[in-house]
Amino acid sequence: MPKQDLVKFYYVYTTLKHSLTLKTLPQFAKVGQLFLLETIFYFAIFLWHEFLGLLLATIFGCLSTALLMISWIVERIEKSKVPHWYYLVMLISILSPLLVTIFFTVLGGISIN
Repeated sequence: MPKQDLVKFYYVYTTLKHSLTLKTLPQFAKVGQLFLLETIFYFAIFLWHEFLGLLLATIFGCLSTALLMISWIVERIEKSKVPHWYYLVMLISILSPLLVTIFFTVLGGISIN
């Protein structure tokens, strides 16, 4: 898959991710859609190239974990009116790549060649 196709795929992913901010949907449905969208994104990358999928899942999972921990610590030190759904979205951004990585590892093992 050429680099242009990967850029187009990421553009579609970010466009769909930003379209999930509809005011008409309940908050739980938005979070569920985000989880499904992220899971599909990681599945597609894993199916296309296992090493790239593992690398992206590890990087995005670690970044999301770091951001969640820093946000939580700062929120405990000084209240900052960060909405509750932010922590839920960050938790989903941690769980989605983790679950996809576990699925591919259990399913057939990840071969990094």
